[in-house]
Amino acid sequence: MADTVLRRTHRRRTSIGIVLTYVISLTLLFGSAAVFTYPLVANWFANQARTTAVAHYDKELNRLSADQLKTMRAKAHQFNQNLWFKQIGQPIRKPVAYNTILQGVSLVGTIDIPAIDIKDMAIFPGTDENTLSKGLGTMRNTSFPIGGANTRSIITGHTGVENQVLFSDINTLKRGDVFFLHVLGKKLAYQVNSIQTVWPSDIKAVRLKENQDLVTLLTCTPPGINTWRLLVTGKRIPLKQAEQLPVVKRNLFSYQNLVLMGLALLVLLLIIWWIVRHRKKRKAAQARLASLSSIAERGGGYSRGAYSRHHGKGAR
Repeated sequence: MADTVLRRTHRRRTSIGIVLTYVISLTLLFGSAAVFTYPLVANWFANQARTTAVAHYDKELNRLSADQLKTMRAKAHQFNQNLWFKQIGQPIRKPVAYNTILQGVSLVGTIDIPAIDIKDMAIFPGTDENTLSKGLGTMRNTSFPIGGANTRSIITGHTGVENQVLFSDINTLKRGDVFFLHVLGKKLAYQVNSIQTVWPSDIKAVRLKENQDLVTLLTCTPPGINTWRLLVTGKRIPLKQAEQLPVVKRNLFSYQNLVLMGLALLVLLLIIWWIVRHRKKRKAAQARLASLSSIAERGGGYSRGAYSRHHGKGAR
């Protein structure tokens, strides 16, 4: 009787312990997963918003006439020429304000960087915080990214923020990698020829260069500290040549891939930990049960013997 009660009590306690172990393990698992995957999940939602913006931009382009596109491109080229004139000290005869270039479209364009799996990333005009929270931005005091001699457009994006991946992987790009711009109905190709880390105040690093068509991708570095600026500059090359170049994936150890590998490792470690812990608890429980059963049996035997001796003496 005593042995049965002990077994039931032990089983009840063991069941509660197993449930608590499950709850704690699952809490740790999902809590860790939430922390590490939040940037990816948030970025996925941000990507959906950017995809919508790009789709809207495509519709806007389709509604424009050839003459309207031609006018915007001409304004962009004039704006770029004025920047060059300003740098070399020549007078500007036809002033063009940056915000007058885009008429009837909401985006500057999009960018593809095959080596780091960026496809149709929206490029917005300006670089204020509201703009950069939505996607990439263009610096208004640099060339409009329409191509042409004596130009350098600067496209900037966040790195390592809580809800954006954006330019987090451009630090893995190498010289020779290519990227593509889609701007006002034109597709332009650029090949990386310079990678620099500079102080934010180093404006010499982004000056225009005579007869060169350049685009610089800019982001803060190192992630989370942001004391420097990473400049990845590409020089314009023929589109057909760029499209024939092999793509070497540079982001095998990107934040996204590292998180996924980390989560897989975490799940494996938690499973191993739970199995080892469960086995240890089971062995310890079995040992305690055996000990309690032994004590109960010894106690029951003593009582029966004492009872027999007591009643035997009375009979005599």
